[in-house]
Amino acid sequence: MRQIHLDFHTSEKITEVAKQFNAEDFSETFKKAHVNSVNLFARCHHGMMYYNSKLFPERIHPHLKEPDLLKLQSKGYKSKSLYERPLGCLYSKESPGVGLY
Repeated sequence: MRQIHLDFHTSEKITEVAKQFNAEDFSETFKKAHVNSVNLFARCHHGMMYYNSKLFPERIHPHLKEPDLLKLQSKGYKSKSLYERPLGCLYSKESPGVGLY
């Protein structure tokens, strides 16, 4: 089994985060590499969020160019016949179906 732990360590000083993100390229790369499982994170270890939060907008990364990066990352898997299976997650009322910790 090939697993990827895609953790963010993106300081608030880094600008233009996800400016050139392409969901199709993102998921195709994992498919070509025969990846079976990818852990995606809603928040980085700095506490900043990578999705559009209505409850905590002050916690969204200040230079995030793609307002809902997490959603786009997971959407790419579904389009490539890969699937999302959140385990051990809490779910946000503001983003149903997106696992948060």
